[in-house]
Amino acid sequence: MKHYQIRFNQHTDNALTKTKGLSFLFVLNGTLECSINKQHHHINSGDIILLNHDDTLLINHISGNYMQFDISPQLLDNVIDNPAAFDLQPNHNTVPIIKNALAKIGIVYLRKSQYYKLFIEQEIMSLLMLLIKYVPKKQQDMRFTSDHDVRLERVCRFIERHYAQPITLQDMADFVELSPAYLSKLFTRKMNMGFNQFVNDVRLEHVMQDLIHTDDTMIDIALQNGFTNAALLSRTFKKQTGSSPSEYRKQHQQPVTRITTHNISKRELIIRLSPFVINDERQFIETPEIGRNIDITFSNNHDMIHHFNHIIQVGDMDALLSEQVQQQLITCQKEIGITHVLVKDVIESPNLISEEVSTDERISNLQRYNKVDACLDFLTRHNIGLILTINPIQDDETYIKHLSDFLKHVTMRMDAHEDINIKLYVKYLNMKRYKQIIQRVSIFIPNIKVLVHLNVDAPGDTMDMIQYDEHIEQVVFDANQNDIINYEATDDAVFEHAKHHIVDKTKKVQAFLAHHRIQKSLVLLNWNTLTGDTHLTNGEYFRGGIIFEQFLQLNKMIGTIGYWLNYDLHTHHAINEKEYMNSIELFHQYNGKRPAFFTSHLFKKLLPNILYHFENCIVVGAPHHFQIIVYDAEHFNPYLTLNTVLPFLDNKEVTLKVNDLLPGTYRIKHYTLDKEHGALYQVWQSYNTQSGIDAESIEYINRVSYPELRVSDQTVQKDFEYNLKLLTNAIHLIDVKRYIE
Repeated sequence: MKHYQIRFNQHTDNALTKTKGLSFLFVLNGTLECSINKQHHHINSGDIILLNHDDTLLINHISGNYMQFDISPQLLDNVIDNPAAFDLQPNHNTVPIIKNALAKIGIVYLRKSQYYKLFIEQEIMSLLMLLIKYVPKKQQDMRFTSDHDVRLERVCRFIERHYAQPITLQDMADFVELSPAYLSKLFTRKMNMGFNQFVNDVRLEHVMQDLIHTDDTMIDIALQNGFTNAALLSRTFKKQTGSSPSEYRKQHQQPVTRITTHNISKRELIIRLSPFVINDERQFIETPEIGRNIDITFSNNHDMIHHFNHIIQVGDMDALLSEQVQQQLITCQKEIGITHVLVKDVIESPNLISEEVSTDERISNLQRYNKVDACLDFLTRHNIGLILTINPIQDDETYIKHLSDFLKHVTMRMDAHEDINIKLYVKYLNMKRYKQIIQRVSIFIPNIKVLVHLNVDAPGDTMDMIQYDEHIEQVVFDANQNDIINYEATDDAVFEHAKHHIVDKTKKVQAFLAHHRIQKSLVLLNWNTLTGDTHLTNGEYFRGGIIFEQFLQLNKMIGTIGYWLNYDLHTHHAINEKEYMNSIELFHQYNGKRPAFFTSHLFKKLLPNILYHFENCIVVGAPHHFQIIVYDAEHFNPYLTLNTVLPFLDNKEVTLKVNDLLPGTYRIKHYTLDKEHGALYQVWQSYNTQSGIDAESIEYINRVSYPELRVSDQTVQKDFEYNLKLLTNAIHLIDVKRYIE
């Protein structure tokens, strides 16, 4: 049974409702006009009202937004022996703490964070403890004339709270450990009425309120007030009041008017809630933290980490002439490894190859391929291969002539002992055009290798090409989680499905190839985790741990991963925002490294042998030198990130224990990649101005936007223990190496 209900701006009618359990009414902005127990209240922005069990609420007008948080009477009965009515005054010193708890509950509920249900349950317990310890209790009207009896008081309180449920004299007698006969006499003597009449009086009071203030049907009113059917209600009501329920409603019913409220996005609600969050450890009640103990024992399962090859997209080939691009590629080669750079079709690229000109020279001094030569020289010096996209726009004859001229030049200028590390990438070609091109290319590069793009939903001629041509070495596919999400309308189930999309797409490609008895290495070229569909969400949503999770899941499934090199090249070649979101780049502007770069860098550091792997923890290496990787991979709507104002959503304490190590002293290198260490966008926005960012600020931003590194020694007798704080989508790599004695 659900112990709570959370609503935002949800009231359909100007109708009276009765509180079941406890209910908090929290105005986030604007004002709310209402009647509570027939008394008028004007609630301002930031104010809360606590309604106790059986309090009546009538909302008259709302200009703004509010949150209502209900705690069920069943939970109150289970955790509190004698649930009381609380007298929470607006100036009570617990009010800021209660607002803090409600704001956190609302934010976690809207964002559906990992363990959000557990978090809310813990916050409810903290709220109840706060109310019980610090908030004054109301005096309860127990309908006694004088000389009360504790046992009778307990029975009356139970009936007041549970009148909607079946209640028998035997049940109540058992409840207070009396005989039914004695309890019946006690009622008659003390209350001047019989047991059943008391129960019916309580029920009929609530029935009257429903008849006056609601449009509910008679059967609904009967059932929600403890009567088994409308006929029984009618007989009891007429006997008690002298009129039927219908006649009573006709005489006393208040007009019901419709109230409409404007819709508001989840992101806007989170923004409204966040100012009420107190990020201060000095609170009455500590914020619940999700902690975890990881107990690690090494095993020899012969499983391995397989490092990926990397293809970096730069758009037009002449981008390689840029000093910044060259510097970034050299950095990538050193820190994550590159096999090839992918460029657009060189024959169709403007300004790359100079036009032929008329000259009276026997051999023209104009070097048509001087830009191409400079690009090839750079790649050769740094042992980086080149992948040429084949995407003809010109007619076949003209295109093949220009391609032949280009390849003739490239092959003739290479030294005898140099390998021509060039491949082709084919995406949109029919079989006829493909054969024409590959036959001509093979004249110049007989062993040319080809990457062919496969769309399993519309394969076209791709399968014929793969089966026809031995030059095809790898199959390329795309997988983008953003493609299956409508961020404005999607529900939580779709987000849950989206987090498996990349792996599911990979399996689909594998199954498709296996069905056609084809064994080729896979290249995941254009891919992305959830980012939202704007630059803002793409930047705010820190997702290093999610990318790392994808690496582990894809570890044995694909051989090569693709990236775009940097933001400027990527946006220049993207047709629109959606296409831009189809891939991940490694650098932002001015050489700033994005978290995807650092994630790939940390993954490249991993030792090959897997010693332990469970959930979000993996240990690799050997007993004398091992690496523990703990990561968080929390998938949620990127629009609901707002990391800068929601630090309380993190705070996941992790305790690591590695059993049965060799005694000795171990060096520990601890790398931390999270939104406080390596999240470029957050730092960038902090230093951005309307006039831009100056050179000094850019240098500083790039200097501080790095993963944290801490180094220490630890003496181990038998077990190694280590503590860390895991923020949302963070990665921790702890490298532990024993000193040689």
